Order: sequence, then structure tokens, then C-alpha cells
Amino acid sequence: MKVVPPWPLFRRDRRSAFTAATPFDVTVHLHHNSSSLFLGGCQVHHTQIERSNAHLSDFCRLYSIVKVTFS
Repeated sequence: MKVVPPWPLFRRDRRSAFTAATPFDVTVHLHHNSSSLFLGGCQVHHTQIERSNAHLSDFCRLYSIVKVTFS
């Protein structure tokens, strides 16, 4: 899966993964057959991603996220 966030909210690091450059809110929509506890959809704040020290692409893979919208 490829996630292409809007500029300038994100920047590429040297490992070619996207990381947050500024605070943002992300709404995630999950696979219906996901075994994650976050079924149907949830709000994820940027501090949660930063706290886990995870890149957004890794976060999406971990939770089987298929759609990411930014606000």
C-alpha cells in the first residue's frame, strides 16, 4: 500500500518513509475484516504516532489502514 500525504505536512526521511513535519489530524478507515481493535474507523492524533516512534506507512501496515484523510 502506498500513502501519499499532502505537502507540506510531511517530509521524506533518508529511508524514504513519510514522517510528520507539522501537527496534523488523521482519520483512518480500516478493512472490515481487520483483526485490529480499531474496527470501522477511529481518530488518530499525531502525538500517538510520534509517541510510538512509528512512520505513518508502518502505522498503516500495522493497522491495515486502506484510506487516510487529512484535516
